Amino acid sequence: MAQSRELPLLVSYFEPFGGADLNASGLVTELMGRPDAPRLEVISLPVSFEKAWPTLAAKLFAGTAYGAIIALGEAGGRKKISLERIGINWQESAAPDNDGAQPLGEKILPTGPDGCFSSLPIGELHRDLLGKTPLEIEISNSAGTFVCNHLMYQLVHWAHRSRVPAGFIHVPALRPSDGDYSITKGALLTTLASLFSQITHLVNNSSAQNPRGR
Repeated sequence: MAQSRELPLLVSYFEPFGGADLNASGLVTELMGRPDAPRLEVISLPVSFEKAWPTLAAKLFAGTAYGAIIALGEAGGRKKISLERIGINWQESAAPDNDGAQPLGEKILPTGPDGCFSSLPIGELHRDLLGKTPLEIEISNSAGTFVCNHLMYQLVHWAHRSRVPAGFIHVPALRPSDGDYSITKGALLTTLASLFSQITHLVNNSSAQNPRGR
């Protein structure tokens, strides 16, 4: 009975970027219906400073209730799954987004706070899953200044006002040409399933202890 009352997680992922055929965040679609993962709804977002947040916001404002909102992106050079702590009110890019936009250093919201912290329980998640997943999970203090950070800042800025658990997670930038792609892809999906299940567990416990909402 308790499981039927669990709200689904809304998970966003990005389209491929910069001529790549894959954005590793999109692998999350393969978790749909897996028995080791909680109920998920997924949405693809453009790699666009202008369009990413409005695309996600339109989904949020459609009226469906979610247990938590998780935005995924990929980070080249990282080997771990990164729970981002903070989105900063700054956008600056060394390369254009998929629309050709390339901000050279400006605030995302001119009158917004300098930073907005994730409202996901990242400390608990890190402690609870430490050493228990095939890919290591870390807490990151920098989501960069590209579209990933732009989206995180807008999302968590909205989430704090709406009292909804929300945050951003970076995954390694896997590519099919990698020699160990199939093995690492399997480890990534298993780790994300465990992570999403633990988020669902923590959010439900928080709701039960605070029935008026978060």
